[in-house]
Amino acid sequence: MTAALAPFERHMVVRAIKVALVVGTALTIVNLGRELASGATSLDLALRVAFTYSVPFIVSLYSMRGTAEELRPGARSRRGGTYVCRGCPGAAVSVAPGERLPPCPQCGPNARWVPRHA
Repeated sequence: MTAALAPFERHMVVRAIKVALVVGTALTIVNLGRELASGATSLDLALRVAFTYSVPFIVSLYSMRGTAEELRPGARSRRGGTYVCRGCPGAAVSVAPGERLPPCPQCGPNARWVPRHA
């Protein structure tokens, strides 16, 4: 992974790429489809296509990063509820809205809490 992407986990980058491919393709077709279908080529068009794909990639990546930080020990739970540890799915904790997520009994401060879906 490049230095610019080092703060992000691999699964986040992979998911952001998938989002960028789907959303970027849709936006490219809607916004630039006519130009592309006509066979037009230019540096300007290539840059607009690249930018169209880069925006959903960046937005997706940074929104996932923000969510990931919310779910680390010491962060405040926005919704409250039951969270399970991604590293050891047997560990669970219930917190109220605004309460801080504790360290995992097994993973300690490296826990990755995710909401348990009913």
